[in-house]
Amino acid sequence: MLRTMLMTAVLLATAPALAEAPASPPVELDKEVARLYSEGAEAADRGQWEEARTLFENAYKLQPRPQIAANLGRAELMVGKPCAAVEHLEVYLSEDKEADQGARRMVQEVLDKATAKIGMVRVRVDVDGADIFVNGHNEGKSPLKRPLCFAPGSYTVEARASGRKPAIKDVALG
Repeated sequence: MLRTMLMTAVLLATAPALAEAPASPPVELDKEVARLYSEGAEAADRGQWEEARTLFENAYKLQPRPQIAANLGRAELMVGKPCAAVEHLEVYLSEDKEADQGARRMVQEVLDKATAKIGMVRVRVDVDGADIFVNGHNEGKSPLKRPLCFAPGSYTVEARASGRKPAIKDVALG
């Protein structure tokens, strides 16, 4: 039987609307990415967060730059996608080594608001290469590089490895 240990950290809080300006646009953007980024920033200024999210997401797909990720994360938080927001805000903090402390602090504050709305589940399995499933969806193979992010609710976490009995754990995040 596989042995699993789950550590959950659930912090639920409401985040007020963010009034900060978007992070500075990245230099060296191609023309289409610069257009999408600029239109996303304008939509954010108008409080049209879903439009801003879509524009930043499209820009990020074309040119995945940390500054675009920061703005995408902020927009994702504003439209109720805190797990996606955490992922993109962490990209900014880990990849933009040249950012000034003020910009990093602002992004960290948004990240803190996003993480306050989610539950994180760290899955540890005693066999490398075991398939990890949550509610039947394959999340990858052990060891997972980072905790899994979920909205509050109930989840079934399962680890499966060839020749071993599956380990199943129900987790409630709330």
